[in-house]
Amino acid sequence: MRGSGWALVIVPAVAWLACVCFPALALGAHLFQTSHSEVQVRTAWELLLTSAGWATAVALGSCLVGWLPGRLLGRVLGGGGFGGGAGFRGFVALGTLFLAPMCLPSYIVFFAWWQSWPADTALHRWIVANEFMPLARQLTLYVGLLCWSWPLVSWCVARAVAAIPAEHDELLQLDGAGPATRLADAFRSDFKGLLLGALLVFLATLNNTTCFDLAQVFTFANELRAIEVLNAGPRDVLIAGAPMIVIAFAGGLLVWTLTAGRPREMPHRSARPHAALFVVSLMIWLASVALPLVLFAANIGTGRRAWDAMVEFFQLYRFSAMNTVALAAVSGALGSTIAIGFVAAWQDHRRWINRLANVAGLSWLIMALLPATMIGVALEAAYNREGLAGAIYANQLIVVLGHLASFGFVAVLLGRWIAASEPHQLLDLRQLDGAQTLTGTLNSTWPRLLGGGGAVLVIMLVLSVGEIPVTAKVNPPVRVGYGPLALALLNDMHYQRPQTVMVAAIGMMVAALGAAAAVAVAWTALERYRLIRR
Repeated sequence: MRGSGWALVIVPAVAWLACVCFPALALGAHLFQTSHSEVQVRTAWELLLTSAGWATAVALGSCLVGWLPGRLLGRVLGGGGFGGGAGFRGFVALGTLFLAPMCLPSYIVFFAWWQSWPADTALHRWIVANEFMPLARQLTLYVGLLCWSWPLVSWCVARAVAAIPAEHDELLQLDGAGPATRLADAFRSDFKGLLLGALLVFLATLNNTTCFDLAQVFTFANELRAIEVLNAGPRDVLIAGAPMIVIAFAGGLLVWTLTAGRPREMPHRSARPHAALFVVSLMIWLASVALPLVLFAANIGTGRRAWDAMVEFFQLYRFSAMNTVALAAVSGALGSTIAIGFVAAWQDHRRWINRLANVAGLSWLIMALLPATMIGVALEAAYNREGLAGAIYANQLIVVLGHLASFGFVAVLLGRWIAASEPHQLLDLRQLDGAQTLTGTLNSTWPRLLGGGGAVLVIMLVLSVGEIPVTAKVNPPVRVGYGPLALALLNDMHYQRPQTVMVAAIGMMVAALGAAAAVAVAWTALERYRLIRR
């Protein structure tokens, strides 16, 4: 960066200070306070064993379910295509289907499965009669978390599979490799992707608050939410959540290490996926994503009942939905700017700028891996004070800061990947030509910045719409009917009003599909420019 090029990093720097540094310092300052509340907290070992047990079980299940779909996506991503053609035929469709569940809030998937056996059904009566309610609720929770998380493993596996040339499979065939040998070879080649996917699912499940709250399972994240509701102070939340801080640091470092390095270059020719692989992957997607929503909709009803539910939702939440989407759009736009700024910082030839970007990016990832309640408490400790509260809370800027603190890591990781994917020749030419100003950087990098920034915008927009724990903590008082939509939906879930939740779930699913399609289309557009080596 040179001259006007520094303008690209102003917003990321300010956002990092506002969303990571200042809240962390403000929360840490409470350690030096002597006052504490009388709120009782479950023992750390009990919470840790419960949290780690659930997270491990979901991570292992996601690896088993997501491995084959990941290999299919990787083959198509590598240009294998279907029916004999190279290129990216089918990638937009598959990429959309596999990314959409991750953009959908996990509590929507869980609630959809939960409502597949509502109170007036024979299955529910049988469960109550045999005293299986806690077991049925926990089994439903596991299925819901599994259905939401397996695509994350698939995308991590696809990254490794896409770099495998077709010659690799041909050599195995020439050597007469049997099913066991092929399975072992696939596991060796996909191990890093499976490990990264399992780690991400583990950390996401560990920090999931809303699903465990609805299922009445007390994990670390849910316990912190409970004691905060009972008016525990920031110091108590910080001390009770100390083990989660350690896990966040360790998990962040592991994720940062596993995603380091330049992406492997795509082969000129990738193996075509077998038809059976496509069939199995499609069945998994239908069973885990489409089926719960269909069952949910069927239990709500069709015709007049469905129309009445839509009318009721519009009457109750139209202003809330518009306000929520507007704030989420601001968060997505800022996230896009943050991603572009990190790309510019990591493309700079000076090591001290690269290292500062690494520190900022890693700290943002660690912040996102903390329990959501702790993020909310940190933001409140930073900004709910005289001289700041009026400006930050009055215009709901605090909600945007909460979105950025929770999902800013998406911009960081995608920006890091874009910067690492740029060919060395382009970096050298930009430095030789002096194209490191704002205009020079944009002219030489705009297709990649446009595609990556657009992907960050839509992903963060959709994720922000469904965010609950942080928003519930920092949301300021607003006019009746203008509050965050996700909080209204959470109340409807608790008070068993599934009609309005179903309408919102359909809208969120459409938004998730749209966001996923935009990301897939952006990828293919970038490939046409060939400025990113696959």
